[in-house]
Amino acid sequence: MFRRKKTYGAFVKTNTGFTPIEDNIAKLSFNDISMHLGYDPFHFHSYHGGFKKRSNIQLAAFDVFTENVVFVLVDDITKTPTEKSLKRFTRKFNFNEEFDSIFIRDYLLEGIESKSLNIDFFSRNLGLQINDPNGEILAEKLDVKLFFINGTLASFKLTNDLEEWARHLKKINIEVISNYARLAKKYWHDDYDMIYNEVNMQSESFANIPSGYLNEYIPLHKGEFNTINFLMLLVCHYEQNITEYQFKQYNHGRYFELPSNNLMIKKYSLNKFNYSFDNDGKLINKEQMK
Repeated sequence: MFRRKKTYGAFVKTNTGFTPIEDNIAKLSFNDISMHLGYDPFHFHSYHGGFKKRSNIQLAAFDVFTENVVFVLVDDITKTPTEKSLKRFTRKFNFNEEFDSIFIRDYLLEGIESKSLNIDFFSRNLGLQINDPNGEILAEKLDVKLFFINGTLASFKLTNDLEEWARHLKKINIEVISNYARLAKKYWHDDYDMIYNEVNMQSESFANIPSGYLNEYIPLHKGEFNTINFLMLLVCHYEQNITEYQFKQYNHGRYFELPSNNLMIKKYSLNKFNYSFDNDGKLINKEQMK
């Protein structure tokens, strides 16, 4: 008895299951299949699921930077894949491992060189709303700031501007860092250098707060978006030095200048405290408002 010869093939994943591609798939490459479906092959990420798996599925094509499978290559076209078989094949798929910082950097560099990454790609795959074809936007899912010229990715910057304590906080509670970034963005708008600068300073200040979130002075320094101004907590209660320039920089848009009878002294109000600086920008007084 002779075994039936296997016929390799491909299936497109749909909302209701899998649809076979009718062409002579054995002669088509991964790139050919992608283009046959109307996609740029560069926008797909191939996942092999491990070489020891006994599965009719041999490869799953993911939309880059997503967990969305577009099509699969199979060992036998007569055996239609199922959601269960795909789930089994991709059970070890890990988004953070597949799309780690090295992959992101190399992929974006190649995309810039080939001019293959435009606004539509990032809108579709990352859900970004990019209104300015010559603007910039932070892709939070990738921790990357993207820069566009004429609607095409021209440059990018990995957010490795987060320093040690900010990275540490992000690992243990990403919501905390997100809230500080959200607060800084409210006042710095799209000045991402200043946003990261503020997030780093608050993270470093947190590391120096006695008792952390149990510190007794926290209620005096609560801010918007469930944040705590750890820097000013240190200034007010633990003799942390701060200059007038630093005060205005790290509290940009949140303080009020107060009238002063002495032209040599500048006074400011922030939350529950007033601050006075001399003509050299040195903090000379701080007092809690009554």
